[in-house]
Amino acid sequence: MAKRLGMSPSKISRIETGNSGLQIEDVAALLGLYQVPASTRDELLDLVRRSEERGWWTRQPGLPQLWRTLIDFEAKATRVQNYEALVVPGLLQTAGVRAGDHPGR
Repeated sequence: MAKRLGMSPSKISRIETGNSGLQIEDVAALLGLYQVPASTRDELLDLVRRSEERGWWTRQPGLPQLWRTLIDFEAKATRVQNYEALVVPGLLQTAGVRAGDHPGR
């Protein structure tokens, strides 16, 4: 696929796994290659266009109220805080303090 579209295999992988932002041209090319029907292709391309809009996910029909509430909390959050009572998070670990090590041993 990558060769047929003139893209690198890693770019295709990032797009398909969601590890990369979507560009309308790339998605259109992939949908054409996958022979997605025109009506579905138009719908998906419209979603890609609207994905840049803030709050697009709250306008999706059938979204459970519990999800809407969670999305609202995340949208209003001013910071993310993580508390680990028994574990030092990986990024804070040093050679002398690894997960499972105990000081003084």
